[in-house]
Amino acid sequence: MNFKIRLLCGLIASLCPFLTQADKFQPHEVVAVYIYQISNFVFWNEEPSKTHIYFCVQDDDKVKQTLAKVIEGKTIRDLTLAVVNSSNQPCDIIYYGKPLTSERVRSVGGYAVTISSQSHFLRDGGIIALQEKRGQDKTADLFAEFGQ
Repeated sequence: MNFKIRLLCGLIASLCPFLTQADKFQPHEVVAVYIYQISNFVFWNEEPSKTHIYFCVQDDDKVKQTLAKVIEGKTIRDLTLAVVNSSNQPCDIIYYGKPLTSERVRSVGGYAVTISSQSHFLRDGGIIALQEKRGQDKTADLFAEFGQ
């Protein structure tokens, strides 16, 4: 629970300046930045022996290409960041661009942080759901919800 509170507070603090300008960016750009920002607040049990954080993006080439640009040359706590294909390398953070069955979401297990913009993602076992909220002034904000 403490982890979720720290993660939520960190995300809010780091994304507030970005959210005020969110209308100037394409949705796939906003999602890619969210994925990167979220990765800053995830700690793995085996982190002392890790050398990389591996990102996988399923079924959304725009997010995948944008995320690769966002993380290029960056590190998090001295861990190199890389976008990889899930068939070649285990993923630490997975973004799903298209709807999945709950069985597929749960098959990832407890290791990878799973993220999606799809409705019912948390109910189906996902960890973080990116949801759009439209204001009365027709602006849109993206916010993250966290699963169990």
